[in-house]
Amino acid sequence: MRVATGEYPVSSIIRSFRESIEVNVIRSQDAINELAIRIENAYRRKYRRWICVGLTPGVWESAASRLIEAAESDPNIPIDPELFVAVQTRTRLSPDPWSELTQHSSLDRYMNALRRIITQLRRELRSELHRADSHLDQGMTLDQVLKAEGSSLSPLTCFILAHRAGRRDLCSYYRTGAQRQHRSCPLYKSACRSFLPNQAYPAVDHEINRANRSRDTRAFSLN
Repeated sequence: MRVATGEYPVSSIIRSFRESIEVNVIRSQDAINELAIRIENAYRRKYRRWICVGLTPGVWESAASRLIEAAESDPNIPIDPELFVAVQTRTRLSPDPWSELTQHSSLDRYMNALRRIITQLRRELRSELHRADSHLDQGMTLDQVLKAEGSSLSPLTCFILAHRAGRRDLCSYYRTGAQRQHRSCPLYKSACRSFLPNQAYPAVDHEINRANRSRDTRAFSLN
């Protein structure tokens, strides 16, 4: 299923998280500078024939500051400058980064794109859980279901099923895979809120430790 955010399909957005979403914590000014560079590079890739004649300075830093507002609104939101640029729409005949990247609407488009990703991830998890529940209703044990479904269930779905059944042994078995799935796309945490209590989510401890390193830091993805 392809759920689109403008001209940028969610399937492609999710792939932008897949490579490695290891998160570094960097002091605010350094974060703005690095984000500004990545936003500029992403914008120039998006509009390869664009010639920035007469562009006033400061646009990339302003865009970076706008993007960091997302982290201030919700610490669980990944800051992805490439995605931020990709989901923006052109407001004029020629590219204009000031109008596309630095407005409140720019952040709104980014947040809406994230919500669409979360919706799709939740739909995928719900489908997997429904399939497993159907087997359980037919009298199969959880071990039989997990063995029968094999690789068709994601590790996170298996973890949810194990937690729901109170199977600590299976939770331990699937935890590493579930954490790896989270690192591939941190938005799984938001997608799982309907299926797991927050304290049970397999990446919570890691995120808490990271968030407590410093009050004066910002976190963003290094795709």
